[in-house]
Amino acid sequence: MVAQMLADDFGIEVEIGGNQAMVIDRKVVLPSLPADDPDTAPLAFGYLVHKTGHIRHTDTSTWEGISPIQHEMAMILEDARIEHRMALEYPGTRLRLEALNRKVLGTDRAVAAQPAKLLSDYLQTQVFAFNLGYDWLVPDALMLRDAVSRTFSPGLVTSIEGLTADVHHLPSSYHVLLVANRIQQALLDEGEKKRNEESNQAQQNGGEANRAAHQDESSVNKSLCVAEQQGSPADQHGNTTSIVIQSQSGQAAGGDSAGVDNNNAFEQALQATAGDFGEKHGDKAARLLSQAAKECRSERLSVMPRKDIAEAVMPLSRVADVARATNALKARLRALLLAQTKIRTVHTDRGRLNPNRAYRIKFGQVDVFSSKISNSSVETVIELLIDTSSSMRRNDRLKVAMDTALAVGEALNGLQGVSFAVSAFPLGTAAGLGVVKDFQERLIHSMNRFASLGPAGSTPLSQAMMASGIRLLRRKEPRKLLLVTTDGEPDSNDPTRLAIRTLSSYGIEIVGIGIETRAVHGLFKDAMTIADVSQLPGELFATLQRLLTNPRRAA
Repeated sequence: MVAQMLADDFGIEVEIGGNQAMVIDRKVVLPSLPADDPDTAPLAFGYLVHKTGHIRHTDTSTWEGISPIQHEMAMILEDARIEHRMALEYPGTRLRLEALNRKVLGTDRAVAAQPAKLLSDYLQTQVFAFNLGYDWLVPDALMLRDAVSRTFSPGLVTSIEGLTADVHHLPSSYHVLLVANRIQQALLDEGEKKRNEESNQAQQNGGEANRAAHQDESSVNKSLCVAEQQGSPADQHGNTTSIVIQSQSGQAAGGDSAGVDNNNAFEQALQATAGDFGEKHGDKAARLLSQAAKECRSERLSVMPRKDIAEAVMPLSRVADVARATNALKARLRALLLAQTKIRTVHTDRGRLNPNRAYRIKFGQVDVFSSKISNSSVETVIELLIDTSSSMRRNDRLKVAMDTALAVGEALNGLQGVSFAVSAFPLGTAAGLGVVKDFQERLIHSMNRFASLGPAGSTPLSQAMMASGIRLLRRKEPRKLLLVTTDGEPDSNDPTRLAIRTLSSYGIEIVGIGIETRAVHGLFKDAMTIADVSQLPGELFATLQRLLTNPRRAA
């Protein structure tokens, strides 16, 4: 349920099921995971927070056309930036992100032979160890720092550490790209500097070789002069012995000096393709989750995102009509509920002394103390979930449902120990859950939202129920009721049954109310059918009376 609560908090959609972890637009898909594996839950939670951070804070529209090295550097820095941002916004997520990174980044990694991969590993461990404060990653970061210093240059390491010192505080993805560009420029500058140093060294070595060769040639010339004076030495066949002049480097005089190798680490990194950098952070996390996923379960659950409801003016005549039609029902329900919470005064042998009963002491009676008690009642939170699909247009079903919800809100308004909310779905073709009246909201402030809803869209019941269930689970009241009113089959039965089982396992009592349909009986354990929409007010009030005045029923 943590995943679904995040969806509610962050305004994203979460789907659970199958065996693949992925992101589709603003929806995070998590695979079904084994319940007996303690390692997969933190991995899933961390993956969800990480991907949510990218959905909320990453904008790569300015990254088009950049080189693979720029993209790799920018993505690593952006990973660190959004994780720091999420930890600031939601402090409880830091430990989950760290658990994810322990799995994804690991420790005791080997030094990559490929320069591009080595540079990527170094940058990743550098920013996650020092910018995000993962002390356990510091040894790897220092080891890779030395390797990069040897493979590239100490100057490149100094430049990267200076450029990334505050990267986790950058305000946007565009600023991250600017840092990545400067890292690429540092690669170019340091590469050019190294080539110049090697060229100068080669020239210096060549000059020394030429001077040595000149000295050798002078010495040989002197020897030749002596030989001419004394006669040339001859072998046993009478041939003159040739004299080969070599430089100190072992090359024949006049030969070419060794050239500089331009295919160095800098050029390999700058010319690397996307595949040279290895598996990306998010891709590895998705792979680890997918490996742990159950293969046998195909049911999928998702949570409907929150959607704002536009307001319309509620005619006073409609409010009056609702009041007249439901006054008797409201009065009966309030009387029953008030009786449940009625405070009584009792007289006992302890408590506060009641002066009016003090005279009883002289007769040896001790029940002269008074205390106030209330009938036992459990604080209850109720959400009424109303289907606003296009079929609710028939026979004014939606209007009757909303008027009934308004009447229930008036009946429960101000009652001690009962909190009530109304939500609606799907609010059009772009499905969303709209809160018509929130738990802590006064009814008069939500009146205009009751009047604004119109029938449209399909019936994504499972997503709406999960969204409402999350709202209930956030409440502190120990008893939680979800009343679902619908007039037809949901878009998919299996996910709806899974949603009912899931919410029931968290202690939410669910009642399905079918308006001119018996489809709810095949889904809900506690279900009822209203043959005529005009009967909805009476049946809904009767259901509330049964639930609120009787002991808790099994959902």
